[in-house]
Amino acid sequence: MLGPGALTAPAGAEPTRLRCTRYQAGGIEVAEGAQLEQCGALSSGARNVWLEVVGLGSVALFQDLQSKLRVPFLALEEVLTNAMRPRCEVLEDGLFLILPQPASSGALEIHTLGLFLRGQTLITFQSKPGPFFDELHQRLRDASSRVRSQSIDYLMYRIIDLVVDRLFPVIDPLAQQLEKIETEATTKPSPLVLRRLYLLIREVRSLERMLLPLRDSIASARHGGHSMIQPTTEPFLRDVQDHVAILAELCAHYSAVGREIRELVHDELNLRLNQAMRLLTAVTVIFIPLSFVTSLYGMNFKWMPELGWRYGYFAVLAVLGVAALLLVLYFRRIGWLSAGSPGSDESTVEESAPAQTERSRGSNIESR
Repeated sequence: MLGPGALTAPAGAEPTRLRCTRYQAGGIEVAEGAQLEQCGALSSGARNVWLEVVGLGSVALFQDLQSKLRVPFLALEEVLTNAMRPRCEVLEDGLFLILPQPASSGALEIHTLGLFLRGQTLITFQSKPGPFFDELHQRLRDASSRVRSQSIDYLMYRIIDLVVDRLFPVIDPLAQQLEKIETEATTKPSPLVLRRLYLLIREVRSLERMLLPLRDSIASARHGGHSMIQPTTEPFLRDVQDHVAILAELCAHYSAVGREIRELVHDELNLRLNQAMRLLTAVTVIFIPLSFVTSLYGMNFKWMPELGWRYGYFAVLAVLGVAALLLVLYFRRIGWLSAGSPGSDESTVEESAPAQTERSRGSNIESR
């Protein structure tokens, strides 16, 4: 029986393992599968320490993180509950962030990534193992890389930047799908196109709801973590915040374009329905006088005009034909007998491809 406020591992969580990296400009030490006591020993000294916590299955380890490394309980609780909303909490002597971790394949699969910065130690929390940090591991092994010579807050920036970099491949396929649906909406609108568009807009909105708090979290880290963020790192955080703003603007743009396409599909379907109803109405009106004449002569009365006339039958057929022809010519003149595809006689709608999501980096940022 767990007491109130106890840490609990999520169902089906991966076993927890540690990787501890201690580095500075002159060298690097890596301990795979390290114990927490070993990581605590490595964290003493003048070197930067990156402790990777992968898997959320060991509650005892998280309790040790709280007691031995003074990681706040609420931060650990956020990690264990797999909170999906990005947030930043500025503590007296630390900085805690919850970030989205996109899948390395670029698919729309988001996990939670936790970061806790205190002094010269950075702790990252991942729910599942994977190659997400492989690029950073390679850069840390390179003695000439900027990340080896900078303080630990620069490593935190690189992780945030890596998260944002992985979000661009997530948004690009959505833009391509939107462009394809836009083409279908102008050529062959259908309820199936509407359903696909609805699912796409829902994905774009979910990304937008994630990007806006991510942008605010980075801004909070920049402005509230002055004691932990070096002046040399702040411009890089500002740059990655701008990239998140670009992503949020792209999502807002795609969402607006999706709504416009949805209205276009509705208008096209309504136009086709109106044309079909107009055609049916024209056919009905044409047959009204014909039905009237034939029903009139179908009455069983003995004394009716032209019943004994030799050419009465042919005269009635001629009257029916002339009446139908006049109505057909009239409806053809006003365009009611055309049931072609809507927009076939209109100017071609120009297709506006979604804005490109390629971003440019300044030379001072690319040299990192």
